[in-house]
Amino acid sequence: MYLEQYLGACENFGKKNALTCLATGKTFTYGELDRITNQLSNRFRADGFKKSDVVMVCLFNTFHLPFAMLGAWKNLQIFSPINFRLSPGEIKIHLEDSEPKVFIYDSDMDETIEKSLKLSSYRPDILISTQASCIHEAIEFDVYIKKASGDDPDVMGRIKEIDFLRDEIERLYTSGTTGRPKGVKFSSHSLLNIAIKTAYNNNYTSKDRLMNLTPWFHQGGLCTAVQPGLLAGGHVFGLKKFDPDEALDYVERHRITFLAGAPATFNAMSIAQKEKRRDLSSLRLIHSMGSPTSSREFLLWQDIFTKHVVNSYGTTETASTLCLRSDIHPIEEKAGSAGRPFIFVQVRVIKLDEENRKAEPTELVKKNGKEIGQIITKTPGMFCGYHNRPEEEEKKLYQGWFYTGDTATWDEDGFITVQGRTDDMFVSGGENIFPQPVEEVLEKHPKVRESIVIGMPDKKWGQVTAAYIIPSDDIPTVGELDKHCLEDPSLANYKRPRFYQFVNELPYTPTGKKLRYKMRERASKERDKFISKPASKGGEIE
Repeated sequence: MYLEQYLGACENFGKKNALTCLATGKTFTYGELDRITNQLSNRFRADGFKKSDVVMVCLFNTFHLPFAMLGAWKNLQIFSPINFRLSPGEIKIHLEDSEPKVFIYDSDMDETIEKSLKLSSYRPDILISTQASCIHEAIEFDVYIKKASGDDPDVMGRIKEIDFLRDEIERLYTSGTTGRPKGVKFSSHSLLNIAIKTAYNNNYTSKDRLMNLTPWFHQGGLCTAVQPGLLAGGHVFGLKKFDPDEALDYVERHRITFLAGAPATFNAMSIAQKEKRRDLSSLRLIHSMGSPTSSREFLLWQDIFTKHVVNSYGTTETASTLCLRSDIHPIEEKAGSAGRPFIFVQVRVIKLDEENRKAEPTELVKKNGKEIGQIITKTPGMFCGYHNRPEEEEKKLYQGWFYTGDTATWDEDGFITVQGRTDDMFVSGGENIFPQPVEEVLEKHPKVRESIVIGMPDKKWGQVTAAYIIPSDDIPTVGELDKHCLEDPSLANYKRPRFYQFVNELPYTPTGKKLRYKMRERASKERDKFISKPASKGGEIE
C-alpha cells in the first residue's frame, strides 16, 4: 500500500516538478522520477539483487537520495541512508552491521569512503558514485542506469509480495546521542503512518514547495519533507550544504512555502535576514525540530518568517510524536515545552525506572509540571525492531510502548517539557540533576550563546554540575554566571554549575541534539581547564 502511493503520485502528477537539486540546478518531473527509478530498479534486478537486500547510501541532499530510495523499493530492497559526516571507522561499522549489497555515495567523499572500505571486513557487491570517483571499482550513477529500461510493467505485481506490516523496507541509524547508533527497522505500515500524520499536521498539498535545512539521511529529514512531500505531489528542493544567506536566497528565488530545520538554523537565518532583507512572503509554515524552543524564538521566527511555526519532538524509532504549534497553542505560556501528541500518537510520562525494575506504562507521574519521569509512546508509525540488536528491543519495547530514555514533566493541560536523557542525568549529593533545565537558565544570560551541562566527578558530592559555554560577543565572567544562576527562581542552588569552561563550539547531531556524552568524555581529560565558581561560605553546595 505504501509504495503504491508513490506510484500513484508519479501517475497523477506526471508533468509536475517533483525534485530540484540546488547543487546541480537539475529539476525532475514526477514522470522523470518514475522513469529513472525504474531504470535503477531494473538494473538492480539485472545484477541479481532481490527482496530484502540492503541499498546503503551516504549522500548529501541531492536528487540521488530519493532516486535510490524509490529505486530500491521498486525492487523490494531495504533503503538505508547513513550520516555523511561519519568518519571512515564509523562508516566501516555501518557496512559491517548491515552488509549492503549496494553502496551509493557522493564522489565528494571519495577519500573518506576509500578509507572506510579498506578498514571494513565487508565489501558491497556494487559501488555507485554520484560523479567520477577515484575508487576504481565504482560506477557513476548515470552510467550504471544508462542502458536500463525506464519501463517497469511488473512493478505493481512485484510490490504485492511485501508484507505490509512486517517486511522491512527502510533502515535508519540513530543519531547516537549516547554514542551507540543502532539500525532502526521500518515496515511499509510504519512509514505510511508517519507520512500521513506529518502531512496532516503540516497540511501538505501539491502546491507546496518544500526545503529541508537539515540532512535527509535521518528521520527528521525524510519524514518532514521528502517522503510526505512527494506523496502529496509537492515540489521538494534539495539543499546540499546549509548557509543561512544562501538558504534565504533560495526561499525568495524559488518561492518556498515550507521550511524544516533545527532551531540553530532558523536562528542563523534570522540574523542573516536582519542584515539583508529577502522576500519571504511565500512561506506558510516553518517546522523546527531537534531541540526545544523558547517563547522568544517563536516570536522572533513569527516576525521574520511566518506566523505559522511548529516545533516537534520525536525519536528515530517513532518519528515526530509531540508538537507545539503557534496556530493552536498558547505560545507565550507553553513555549519551551515539546507540546502535545501528533494525531495517531499516544504519549505518557511515567515514573523513572528503579534499579532492576522497569516502570509500568500505568505508573504515571503527576501532571503538575514538576515531577520528572520518562516519556513513553505508542503509535502505528513505530519502528519494527532493531537490526541485530534483540537485547535493545527487549530494553526499549514493553507492552506495546516504546521507552524513549528521555525524561520530562507534563502539566495539567498535557503539555510535555523534555528535561534530557536518562543517560545524561547525574546525581549530586543524592539529588538527581538533569542538564537541560540548567542549560536553559544559562542561555537566558545575554552573554551566553550556547551551553552544555554535564556531571563532573567530585569526592564529596559524587558529582557536581559543570558547564561548557559558548559566549556571545561579550565573554561573561564566572562570577556573573554564578550570580545569574543564583538569582533565577527556576533553578535550585544545588543544580547550579560549580565549574565553567569557555569554548568556541559544541557537538550536535545533524538534527540539533546536544551530544553531552562527548563533552563528558572531554571533561574527564581536561579538568584543569575549568574555572571554578567563586567560593561560597563554608565551601559547600547550598
